[in-house]
Amino acid sequence: MKFGDDDGKVHPASFLAGLLEPLDPPVPGQEADARHVIAAAEDGAPWAKRIVAEATEALAQALADARALIDPEVVVLGGGVGLNPSFRRALEAAVATLPTSLRVRLVAAELGADAGLIGAADWARTRLGEPTRT
Repeated sequence: MKFGDDDGKVHPASFLAGLLEPLDPPVPGQEADARHVIAAAEDGAPWAKRIVAEATEALAQALADARALIDPEVVVLGGGVGLNPSFRRALEAAVATLPTSLRVRLVAAELGADAGLIGAADWARTRLGEPTRT
């Protein structure tokens, strides 16, 4: 089960996708991407609530591991899953169950769901330089 992307970063959507792999599809004829799973969990679907709970517990443990290894001051949540209010509440609840010394502070990306795209564009701009105008 893969919970990270090829860039080596762990993303909430990757957790949900990884948990969905063995459940393809969780309900015949039902969508199974992260957005639909979270919506189904919000509507009380037991299969979706279980997936969100497992994803947030696994992500909370990964964040605890990161806290133990590199002690980040803060973890920024971005993207459609990380910024989803119900997913964030579930993740915060999972983090709250950890020992105090392993809890991380979670904040929403100030640039919203476009934070990754804006960051990639800024990285490319600084690495490649400003485009020349002719």
